[in-house]
Amino acid sequence: VRSVLAAIGLPRFVSTPDQLTCGPDATWLPTVVDAARYVSTSPVLEREVPVVLHAPSRAATKGSAAIDAVLGRLEEEGLVVYRRLTGVRPERMPREIGGVDIVVEQVGLGLYGVLATEALAAGRLVVGQVGGEVRDHVQRTTGLEVPIVEAGADSLDEVLRSLLADRDTSRSVAARGPAYVAD
Repeated sequence: VRSVLAAIGLPRFVSTPDQLTCGPDATWLPTVVDAARYVSTSPVLEREVPVVLHAPSRAATKGSAAIDAVLGRLEEEGLVVYRRLTGVRPERMPREIGGVDIVVEQVGLGLYGVLATEALAAGRLVVGQVGGEVRDHVQRTTGLEVPIVEAGADSLDEVLRSLLADRDTSRSVAARGPAYVAD
């Protein structure tokens, strides 16, 4: 594939910075969403028991088994209400995302995608495994810090408990999302 792309000589674009490892001569063209569709006036982490959403496009690649296990345990302890969505029509996603406090996008991929971008636009607290390489690339090329709380499969439980224990800090991280998406 690389040799064909090189022979064609056309510009190449990637939607997530992690893809630059396979095509270092490509240009990062960030994923964009219609941010206005996701604006939410619903406050974040004001409920006694916060609602956490995981809506994987592909459960096997998003680390959903690990996410389900952690969020199921936290729900059993009464710390969160867990909403797991699949097969939801795109037009319903602004309402679904706007009605939760935290969105766990994925653990294990080292990137962020459409769901995280939508949740950031809605001012939700987003958790996922972005990784240092992607964070560094975004910082270096845009001057922006990715406002997604870092967590992998092995740290998700601890990270979520910490976020729930310090809601003021968690709300301030969530509040940075809409500006990040706009920029």
